[in-house]
Amino acid sequence: MIRSYRNVIPEKYELSSSIKDFVGNKSRFVGKWKRYVNSMSATADSRRLAKSQSYHAIVQELGPILHFLQEFMRRYLPGLYSHFKRTRKLFNNYVATVTKNPLMYQTQTPLSSTEIDVLSEDFMGIFTLFCLGHNSGRSEDIHVDGNNMQYGYNLLVPFGSFHGGVMQLPEVGVEVELMDRDLFVFDAVFYKHTLTKVIGERYSLIAFECRLAVKQMYEFNHITEASMAVGRYVDDNWFKHVGLTRRFNPLQTAV
Repeated sequence: MIRSYRNVIPEKYELSSSIKDFVGNKSRFVGKWKRYVNSMSATADSRRLAKSQSYHAIVQELGPILHFLQEFMRRYLPGLYSHFKRTRKLFNNYVATVTKNPLMYQTQTPLSSTEIDVLSEDFMGIFTLFCLGHNSGRSEDIHVDGNNMQYGYNLLVPFGSFHGGVMQLPEVGVEVELMDRDLFVFDAVFYKHTLTKVIGERYSLIAFECRLAVKQMYEFNHITEASMAVGRYVDDNWFKHVGLTRRFNPLQTAV
């Protein structure tokens, strides 16, 4: 349920000064979110990006990286690729419905046309949420990503010249030294994890899914998280009954 790949992202793809200025010394979340609001929305950083003078430069520079990562998944991680592709399709259906019926859905989604452009498939590919971070920050604390989609995975790519930032999964005794342009794929809801202190300049790109936003899309389409995970209509009780809870592994299963 863990994969690590060395030097995946080609040198021609860079995190430019525009992207680094947008990140600053924080973590920026771009995409769909549902946590402190009643319905799915674009993140505050999505709105910030939409209003940024560097918007077009960032989209032109970051978009190709996301699409390269998507194609890498399609070739080497077909099950996980299908998993993300299905949630992207649900999101596209959701956006199409609310934009065709703005009066009916105006109290259910604050997605503006500008924010929908930021979340477009032309830019983000099959992904609907990603994080851009600087150095390790709060990731030095041992944690699980409780806001992530159930049966979901993080795709983490670090960039920069740095030492440290070793990914540790203490409960299973795994340590992975992640260098510039590596790819680390793991279930961040299931595994407790932490990063060691970073020395130097380390930027990270993490693609994942927001649990509550995905749940709303599932409910909108009358399906369950588990049925999306395995590509068939099952729920958590079914997993429990057959003894497969938390054992679904999209890293090995093409659907």
